[in-house]
Amino acid sequence: FSFSEVTEFGDDDFTFDYEVLRKWGLILAVVFFVLGLTIIFSK
Repeated sequence: FSFSEVTEFGDDDFTFDYEVLRKWGLILAVVFFVLGLTIIFSK
């Protein structure tokens, strides 16, 4: 079972590409993590 099979609902307005969503979620998590570390260690 993969997330690419979930997009068969017919609601074309509300379809998520889970690979892209997971990739950008990881990128945002890394960016905020590094940003938090730089704020903590800059004091």
